[in-house]
Amino acid sequence: MIDRSRAVCVLGMHRSGTSAITSLLEPIGVHLGALDDLRDDAAGDPHGYWEHRGLKAVSEDLLHRLGADWHRPPILADGWTDDPSLDDLRAHARRVVAAHARGHALWGWKDPRTSITLPFWKPLLPDVRYVVCLRHPVEAARSLETRDALPLTRGLGLWLTYTASALINTAGEPRLLLFYEDALADPAAAMDALAAFLDRPAPPAEEGLRRITPDRRHERVPAIDADGGCPDAVRTLFAALRAAVGPRGLRSPADGASLDATAAAVIGPLPG
Repeated sequence: MIDRSRAVCVLGMHRSGTSAITSLLEPIGVHLGALDDLRDDAAGDPHGYWEHRGLKAVSEDLLHRLGADWHRPPILADGWTDDPSLDDLRAHARRVVAAHARGHALWGWKDPRTSITLPFWKPLLPDVRYVVCLRHPVEAARSLETRDALPLTRGLGLWLTYTASALINTAGEPRLLLFYEDALADPAAAMDALAAFLDRPAPPAEEGLRRITPDRRHERVPAIDADGGCPDAVRTLFAALRAAVGPRGLRSPADGASLDATAAAVIGPLPG
């Protein structure tokens, strides 16, 4: 574990604004890594993904060892994090975390996979706060369909798994829930909410406007088709989130307990 530092972990479903919202952390003073550490694939996202290569590689390796991948989430058994076969990966992850955090009082990373793999990471982290990025499930699924040719129904299932896992795995922890749609509508307000959550002064509003622009949102669900034909579980969780999370986000744990219960009800308790 790294002492005397605080980590910020950004979670959420793929294509749910994790990159955009993470980009707002840098001007707040969160160390996200050197330029060479950050994945920047302009072919996939001209704004950059803001993913730390080393930390992302650990979660990818972990999923592969569990017989899974980001688009094929694992079926986890109770006590899965204690498997001795993961000891070498744990040791490697500690080294990656130590190198990334060294010399920085406030550092962070984002990787949607961590929504699922977080129980593996928790024992390795210092004081940590979580930012959970949210998006309308149909918009996220359509974006995946465009980028990866995943069927819409599969994307909706992934939204449920990732979003519910992010909520359940951070239950009772300091966290901020933010909707991508709201951050696009008012980037300065989103950055203010992040700064307040991290006890940091808010940067000038221009920083948010420079990093997030409305043209990033390529998928929009018409109001008359608000559920987009979603399965009941997806619609139930999204409705609860949208009702609870305002334009400036929702700070938990206390205010998010009912959301955690809803997530557990629609997906079932996650194994420990």
